[in-house]
Amino acid sequence: TPANVDMAWDKNSTAAGYAFSDGATDPVLPTASNAAWTMEAWVRPDSIASGWSPLMGQQADSDSSTLRQVLWLNSGQIIYLGATSDTYTGVNLTASRWTHIAWVMSTSTSAELYIDGQLAWNGSVTRATAGPFFSVGGSRQADAAYPTFDGQIDQVKVWGTNLSATQVANSMHSYSTSFSGAPTASCSTGLRAHYDFNDFATGSVIDRSGCGRTLGFNTSVSGSFAESDFTSAG
Repeated sequence: TPANVDMAWDKNSTAAGYAFSDGATDPVLPTASNAAWTMEAWVRPDSIASGWSPLMGQQADSDSSTLRQVLWLNSGQIIYLGATSDTYTGVNLTASRWTHIAWVMSTSTSAELYIDGQLAWNGSVTRATAGPFFSVGGSRQADAAYPTFDGQIDQVKVWGTNLSATQVANSMHSYSTSFSGAPTASCSTGLRAHYDFNDFATGSVIDRSGCGRTLGFNTSVSGSFAESDFTSAG
């Protein structure tokens, strides 16, 4: 990547075209059912297609509804899939527009959704222990009936704490932990993982947090994770 150029992952909806980790010993999201965490990213859908499309989260390598904490889109609406039920937020993404999303999970069942640094939804969700597989741009709990995300993704960050409204607003335009009021650096309760897509490595999405939680990719899926899919055009 040239200096001072920010790249994004411009992906298509090819089946199984997503990045993931097998975090059995070192999960990206804390797996406990009462763990606090925050998951944020910039996303730009190419279109708002009807039906279900997984965005990012952590789950088991099965369709078990008790081992998942995942954000999906359904016709553009952001939905949280937890244990045994889905939570519809009523918040929709817009096609061909960059939007910053942040899902903040407290130590209870309380959750918040921020859009472009502003609180857009809050409520209670049904949650459980998360499985070990963290994924970006798709879900391990899916099949051909559920295409992966079609569009651009950038600056995916996972925190081991529930960010405040001020921290979300500061983080969305900041790199890593460089913003005022950032949580104390820690691979447990601070920034657990950061995927900026600025360096391409065949088969890997590099974790820039320093915590070593690099994601893998099924490189046999043509056109979904190639150097040419890293773009600054958005």
